[in-house]
Amino acid sequence: MMSNAAAKTDAPTKAALRCNSNRMAAQGVVYRAKHRKDNSPCCHRSNRLLPQVYIPYSRIIHEANQIELRAPRNRSSYNRANMNSTIAILTDFGSQDPFVGIMKGVIAAINPPVQLIDLNNQIPPGDIQRAAFTLWQSRDYFSQGTIFLTVIDPGVGTHRRPVIVMADGYVFVGPDNGVFSFILGDDWQAWQLANADLMLSNPGNTFHGRDIFAPGAAHASRGIPGPEFGKAILDLVMLAAPKLESLSPGILRGEILHADHFGNLLTSLGKLVPAVNRKWKFTPWVGESQSQILNASNTSVKLPNGRELPWVNTFGEIPKNECAVLVGSSGLIEIVANRQNAAEMLELSGGECIVLESST
Repeated sequence: MMSNAAAKTDAPTKAALRCNSNRMAAQGVVYRAKHRKDNSPCCHRSNRLLPQVYIPYSRIIHEANQIELRAPRNRSSYNRANMNSTIAILTDFGSQDPFVGIMKGVIAAINPPVQLIDLNNQIPPGDIQRAAFTLWQSRDYFSQGTIFLTVIDPGVGTHRRPVIVMADGYVFVGPDNGVFSFILGDDWQAWQLANADLMLSNPGNTFHGRDIFAPGAAHASRGIPGPEFGKAILDLVMLAAPKLESLSPGILRGEILHADHFGNLLTSLGKLVPAVNRKWKFTPWVGESQSQILNASNTSVKLPNGRELPWVNTFGEIPKNECAVLVGSSGLIEIVANRQNAAEMLELSGGECIVLESST
């Protein structure tokens, strides 16, 4: 008869069982964990009972009677780190209809723990450039691994491709219509969203945000790697860059991009960061202009009608019924007024040409 000591020696320890569980997970085994009345876990592979494997309850994502845990093969370290990430939602859906909420419901059904952030659902309908700029304006304030679900999709149902893009440690899901133009550096990868197993069944032609993009973002947040979504894409659609050129030292020509909620006119002139002695370092955010130093004390911006606006540091410096320029929160020059709407006061809109002049 075996002694108690021998029995304890031969019995598998929790650590050994946990190691065995991890080894099988790495081989792509699908587990199903059940809650027993005595709170002891068990594991099954298909319908065959396997030796008991210890699974800590902290690893059970979803409080349910049955849950499947799978570790896909060949998952990269980037994708493992991306599991249960944040999804930032950018759309032109507005708040009157349930479209954004429906997409969130689809995501929650696939990956309940993922964090959802509404970046902006008030993009003007079909304004792809505004959405592309919003991504550029916002991306760096999110942690790497964040997934940007971007649905500004006037071409829904046509031959435009649904894509997933990985660039600079971030993931972008949306239509291939130029919306990712301003966040792509030299190092990016893209795949077409074509795997029917990673989208809703029978997707329609009018709401790919629900049927294709939301499921794609949700599966990406679970660590599904890009190649599992579909074939690689090497030629994403790109928007024309906003006008930004250096005419000579101290003279930049750009354009008005759009007015924000307050009527401030954002321009393409930038990006600017403080240097010393009221000087600013200019480094182009688009295009290939040369970097240079600008002297804020002797800088103004000339409007299409020839009017020149002075440079200020704060809104409070601007007299009533007057306009000026300052460096906005994105590092771009903005045409602004103090508690007034500069866009209405100056009757300016996107696309109009402006010139910055700075003397030493």
